[in-house]
Amino acid sequence: MMYLNHREKGGYTTKKVMFYPSDDCNMTPFEVLLYTATESNPEYLGPASPSSIARQIVSSAGPSGCNVEYLMELARTMKEIAPIIYDEHLFTLEAEVIRLLTASGTNCPTCRKYITSQTEAITSVK
Repeated sequence: MMYLNHREKGGYTTKKVMFYPSDDCNMTPFEVLLYTATESNPEYLGPASPSSIARQIVSSAGPSGCNVEYLMELARTMKEIAPIIYDEHLFTLEAEVIRLLTASGTNCPTCRKYITSQTEAITSVK
């Protein structure tokens, strides 16, 4: 929790809520902690299109790392732990960030890793 609290410091509120897993997974509900960005966060974008959010992700980094890595790891984890759930917002952002990084020809090693892994995943499906 200390790592997460450090990463999400400044401009976020936290709230404990109950998470209700789908009926078919045989799990009982459990408490989770949500971090929600507030307007006091200097990086708060507010309501925005996926392309605007993706541009901000590509151009932002914090003391805990690059926002591209945060997004890509979140998308990867969701696909791994909840493969039957399609989070349209998350996966649209993932695709748009990959598109922006590919178009920019980024030299960032972290970003290149995700472009390469995405390309390999697409190739293996064909």
